[in-house]
Amino acid sequence: QQQTFHQQQQQQQQFISLRDKINLFLNQPRSLPIPRWISPQRVTFTYSEMFGHASFLLVAISYAVDDHLQLRLIAIAGSSAMLVFTFFHPHGRPLFLPFKWNLLFILLNSWRVARVYFDRFRGEQFMSDSLYRNIFEHHFSVMDKTDFARLLRLGTKEIFHKGDVVVQQDADNRVSFNF
Repeated sequence: QQQTFHQQQQQQQQFISLRDKINLFLNQPRSLPIPRWISPQRVTFTYSEMFGHASFLLVAISYAVDDHLQLRLIAIAGSSAMLVFTFFHPHGRPLFLPFKWNLLFILLNSWRVARVYFDRFRGEQFMSDSLYRNIFEHHFSVMDKTDFARLLRLGTKEIFHKGDVVVQQDADNRVSFNF
């Protein structure tokens, strides 16, 4: 057990040293080569700060998109950049409160993106049936295929034979049938 404990300590030290190396790289001040005739001041930045700025820039861009899928993908990218900024914060200590919240946002948005792609996949599966594809093309073409597939999943399939009464005039027909 002592050997295992010693190995665990070495692994933790390697992780810490790797984290410290990344932290040093991301927080090392770099200067932006701006000609002196534009600005006599020296402009410095760190990669960690750039991740923070990129995060807020992506949030601003997400307000300009109309598509929900694009918005979620941009939100995932922005939250990921914020994860890097909060974990390798310029003040030297990780900010775990925003780190955890951004991790939660990434998970939620990733789940919603996966759900959109899964719904699209299921919509394509419904379109492989020639009957459903024909109904879609002739009667529901203004609808999105995923919405049409969702509508079909809400219904039940019933088979009627020649001569069966489906609906009657002047009767209480509370059931809607689509063919």
